[in-house]
Amino acid sequence: MNDIRLDTPSRRAIRTGQILRVLVAAFLILASALPKLILHPSATDYLTHFGFDAMATTVPIGMLEASIAILFLVPRTSVLGAILLTGLLGGATATQLRVGDPIFFPIMVGGVAWLSLYLQDGRVRDLIRTGPTALPSAGVTEPARVV
Repeated sequence: MNDIRLDTPSRRAIRTGQILRVLVAAFLILASALPKLILHPSATDYLTHFGFDAMATTVPIGMLEASIAILFLVPRTSVLGAILLTGLLGGATATQLRVGDPIFFPIMVGGVAWLSLYLQDGRVRDLIRTGPTALPSAGVTEPARVV
């Protein structure tokens, strides 16, 4: 039997994580998704700079960003939101690398997003500290060994 001990975060860690989560979501919604949704020239120019057809992709990308931010903001779906956010920011990083722009900002936003979950959720802490082998197997048996 697996002896699992979830690390319980302190109140201060939980509050700090909540603040960081709200800041990441607010940035995604207000500074990234909203300009795309209203077709602000700064958003369309930015996407054109990366080689996208701005008129065809600006609103869908803004809707995707807003949806991911909402998933990340809701505590029950925050881990799913963080996973999707990681994919979104990975695409942003690759796009910026392709045109020679700095990649620090999307990596930093992703790091702060995961830090916020690490501070709030004992399951995320344990997963990061010990890896997936320490999690309950949920009925999954060991893989067969080939001799």
